Amino acid sequence: MIEWFTKEPGVDFAPSEDDPHMALIGDSTVPDWVRLPFDLGGATVRVIAAGRGPCVCKRKHDVQHLELENGILVAECDAQYLWYRPRKETP
Repeated sequence: MIEWFTKEPGVDFAPSEDDPHMALIGDSTVPDWVRLPFDLGGATVRVIAAGRGPCVCKRKHDVQHLELENGILVAECDAQYLWYRPRKETP
């Protein structure tokens, strides 16, 4: 059985969706899977890499970035998740 937790951006606490007595606590938690927003299809996608780096919002702060197996990345900005694709290099 897969246990799902809902993590809000900028919050270090993620309650379980199935068990009200369980939660993940800590800012360094990297999920194995994430659910895409409805606008991006709502699919469940595996996380293949994680790291910290400059936010894509350009406000000069470092945030956690997750790379998903479908090529989409997500940055956890202060109050929102920013979903994006890496910029293609031009020769």
